[in-house]
Amino acid sequence: MKKTTRKSFSRKAIIIIASVFLVISLTATGFAAWLISNNADGKGEGNVTASNVSDAILGVTIDSSENLGTINFGPEAGDNEGNVRAEDASDVESLTVTVTGKIGNFNTLDKMLVTVNCPDEVLTAAGYTWTGDDGARTYAYNKDKAFIALPAYAMDKDGKALPLPAGEDTTKAMTYESSLFTAGDNENEKKFSVEVKFGWGALFEGNNPGRYLDEETVNKNKLTVSAENKKALLAIANGHKGSGITEDYTALSAFAKRDILNYMKTLFGSSTLKYTVVINAQAK
Repeated sequence: MKKTTRKSFSRKAIIIIASVFLVISLTATGFAAWLISNNADGKGEGNVTASNVSDAILGVTIDSSENLGTINFGPEAGDNEGNVRAEDASDVESLTVTVTGKIGNFNTLDKMLVTVNCPDEVLTAAGYTWTGDDGARTYAYNKDKAFIALPAYAMDKDGKALPLPAGEDTTKAMTYESSLFTAGDNENEKKFSVEVKFGWGALFEGNNPGRYLDEETVNKNKLTVSAENKKALLAIANGHKGSGITEDYTALSAFAKRDILNYMKTLFGSSTLKYTVVINAQAK
């Protein structure tokens, strides 16, 4: 019988965890649907699903609206330390998408608001639970279950605001300030660029899980899993043990990390998730 040394165990653990972690980035893909709102007569708002469509009042156009890119909750590029590593350089963390477009009749613009509507799976991964029916839910936030972080202008799938992690306020639409518009191709045309950015949650103190769980050094700062987070992470690992694990974890071992990341993966479900970015451009 072949003897399993500490060295061979560690090598096997690295391979297993890396493959699990990379799968996460394949199940959490990004922005496919876009909505443009405009106020044609100053009295009400109407939503139009847009795919490179310009409206007649403001002349709003979103560039490449049918495929703006992908949000990947994956390992950090270049992470080749510890148990959790980046195995494929082409499939790594990517948490930002930049949205660009233009307003053809800028003189008629009153204001432009931006929100990101998130599906239930994403809300769960961000630490949210809820009661009540769709459209009238009451939300609660639990940092001990927050694997990822949402933009401050994120909403639920119905456009309802969410409690902010700080607990004293709710998410709000981002107002795109007039000073941020840049010159267009003619006197009345203006261009805009909006950065939509997700992040890692309180469970990892805003760090990539691969770096955080391995307690690596990032930008000359040694990451350390806090006692509070270690307790929460071990509770997750022990509640979702992988096959063959019978005893409770007491430390963040290679297999505990694997089970934490594997559970995070299940929160996103088995299908491709789509977020909806809502551009609410209102005429005067």
